[in-house]
Amino acid sequence: MVDFTFAHEIGGMAEKSYAISKGEQNAIEGKSRIQCLPIRSLLATIGRNHVDYFTLDVEGAEIEILKSFPWQHVTVDVWTIEYAVHGGGPDTPKREKAIREIFKNTGLYREGTILGSQDIVFVRKDVPQ
Repeated sequence: MVDFTFAHEIGGMAEKSYAISKGEQNAIEGKSRIQCLPIRSLLATIGRNHVDYFTLDVEGAEIEILKSFPWQHVTVDVWTIEYAVHGGGPDTPKREKAIREIFKNTGLYREGTILGSQDIVFVRKDVPQ
């Protein structure tokens, strides 16, 4: 279970997301506890362990999710990962570096084309270019 703040594009998991400033408090539409399940469990319910394309944009918790991802049990061909924090905050370069390091450490991926100014694409090395 995670605490989630609903606030348009600046909402997210309370402990991991962008801190909503006092000036942006009017964007908050509500809060709730939301049940989260491991990706491996979700895929197992449909008899899968392969994903063609996975986009990860959870407003701040991307690194924590990637660190706990079951790389040895779930195959993903192409990822799009958001690395920028709201407004391009000071943590953006650190987050970008950490995400690249996670993918480098898997030994499974090459970097694809960066989309815009906030997403990185990673493609499995065994997927044809």
